Amino acid sequence: MMPSNCSRCAYCCTLRVRLSLLEYLRILLKGYRDFTEKDTKGRKCIKLPDKKCFFLENNNCKIYSIRPKMCREYPGVDICPQGKK
Repeated sequence: MMPSNCSRCAYCCTLRVRLSLLEYLRILLKGYRDFTEKDTKGRKCIKLPDKKCFFLENNNCKIYSIRPKMCREYPGVDICPQGKK
């Protein structure tokens, strides 16, 4: 669920998202390929071409229904920093 102050600016889609094995496999089963890169600790993360999420298109998420936990829970209990503008 989107935070109440979400302006759909896609700021959250500029953050590095680590994937669990289940999340990675779920996305693969949808037919997507070559969407990951490894972080400095060797963990699978969603690629950030042009500093935006691989799955971001016109400020919409192409995998919204199966988006990773980190995306579903952003910003957690905090208020999105971009929503304060």
